[in-house]
Amino acid sequence: MKAKTKTTFKKLLLSLPFLLDKHVILLESSPDFSDNTKYVFDELIKRKLNENYKIYWIVQDERPFTSVHIKNVYFCNRSSSKYRKLHLTAKYIIDSNIFVSKIWKNQFRIHLGHGYPIKMTYEYCSSIGEIDYFTTISPFFDKYFRDLFNINNSQIKTLGSPRNDGFFNDTHYHIFPEISRKKTILWMPTYRNHKNKNATRTGIRFPFGVPCIDSKSDLETLNSMLKKADILLVLKLHPAEDLSKITSAKLSNIKIFENSILKPTGPQLYDMLKDFDALITDYSSVYYDFLLTQKPIGLAIPDIEEYSKTCTLISNDITEYVKGDYIYSLKDLINFINLVATGKDPAKKELAWALDKYHTYKDGNSSKRVIDLLLEKMEEDR
Repeated sequence: MKAKTKTTFKKLLLSLPFLLDKHVILLESSPDFSDNTKYVFDELIKRKLNENYKIYWIVQDERPFTSVHIKNVYFCNRSSSKYRKLHLTAKYIIDSNIFVSKIWKNQFRIHLGHGYPIKMTYEYCSSIGEIDYFTTISPFFDKYFRDLFNINNSQIKTLGSPRNDGFFNDTHYHIFPEISRKKTILWMPTYRNHKNKNATRTGIRFPFGVPCIDSKSDLETLNSMLKKADILLVLKLHPAEDLSKITSAKLSNIKIFENSILKPTGPQLYDMLKDFDALITDYSSVYYDFLLTQKPIGLAIPDIEEYSKTCTLISNDITEYVKGDYIYSLKDLINFINLVATGKDPAKKELAWALDKYHTYKDGNSSKRVIDLLLEKMEEDR
């Protein structure tokens, strides 16, 4: 009887609406002030919702944002008591990576996601907590998200990925402007060698953190080829990657995209992606994003057999869904770069197929659709 009374009281307490402040919006992203949530925030400000709502960014460190002076916009440390209070009282929550779960039934939460599955991260996704809506880029992914996050069809909204709005803005960026070249390729691999542990994602260890490069000689061969082709290769390695060896190599046409390039209040990575002439990646969701540029994509997957043993992939045959130029060796890598240099892309038709399959919207208005959804709820709450 006592346990039943306690359960009933808890259910009643969790349904109480009067604890919530209908004029508070809680935002989260990781890294701070970035990714999908940042583009939604920009749309919030553009529509002047900050005139009538207080907007709180939950961050790991408030110090980089002391220069941000926007009406009713505040930054709050995730580990602070202030955040705990805000989490209890905020009516609206928009998060994308480090989950900000609903505490009260009457809170309204839109989860924007942090990417789309090539690898299935069950352990991470299982802790999402209660949501009202989960945004996606195509109904193709619905079955995967139902499985990964244990949600139903009514919670899934195909609105597009807000960060992909960056592909459609008019500002252009020329990274490493001091280096003259005809074309620039971005390489964004998933991590292989963790910087904090003597561990690898698979049993294969690539000494420089990138597939197909097994020695310093390979790296120098690649650099010479890039120089000859007048191409700059920019490596943006995973934050968990051990960078010690690659950063010590002094190479004229291979540069490291350091996170310091992305200032907390400056342009986002997704503002810059459109200005690269091609992408090399592997099992990263940036693959789906870059499809919107309709530019060549190389897939460096020499460790596919080993990788699939430790990570569940979207398909037993990744080439069934993930289209592009497949790279299994240094020779393949050099061949892909030569294709980019000459303006050829044998996988163009396959990439066009993938673009239509994985992107319902190709218009740069994803953030607008998210805010429209939020405004519908706000109108109901008035």
